[in-house]
Amino acid sequence: MNLPDFLKTWHGAQDENRFQRRSNLILLAINALLVMALLAKSHTVIIDPPGLAARGEIGSGSANPEVRRAWGQFYATLLGNVTPANASELATLLEPGLTPQIYHQVSQALAAQIKQVNDDKITTRFLPKQTYVSDKTGHVFVVGDLVTEGLRGVSERETRTYEFGFIVSNYQVLLDDMRIHKGEVTPKIAEKTS
Repeated sequence: MNLPDFLKTWHGAQDENRFQRRSNLILLAINALLVMALLAKSHTVIIDPPGLAARGEIGSGSANPEVRRAWGQFYATLLGNVTPANASELATLLEPGLTPQIYHQVSQALAAQIKQVNDDKITTRFLPKQTYVSDKTGHVFVVGDLVTEGLRGVSERETRTYEFGFIVSNYQVLLDDMRIHKGEVTPKIAEKTS
């Protein structure tokens, strides 16, 4: 056996082993950083339900205008289409999506509206015409015609605007502000009056 060749290959094997250990430690550190970044990242949920005109994205604390627009149209349709038969369900459908700041105020107003609808046997139909999303406030304005019919069959038509402010908390879109305006109110008009 040739001792110089043996020592040369032995030292080469030791050098390669040291290099592998160092590179494994570097790869382990990179993997640990990637795992920490992945756990700290806020995920974006992409939804594409039928009511959206474009793709909706919801983050843990934000939603794009398309999602807010769809929720505004949903709430306007829900609040505007009321009959004595479905009035009691209105609060059940609306209250889970309210923030604590407006929950009691909206619940009391809904109870009064439900009582009036049931007592007077009123039906309302809301026919949305246009939906705006304010770039400045993020509020959604749903403009349309509200048709109200009483017991005598007489119907009244008026233009109504529902204004909604939404927040997103833990990927859930919540109604944080709600105003009902007579007539057509757009974001530009609302910003001038406030």
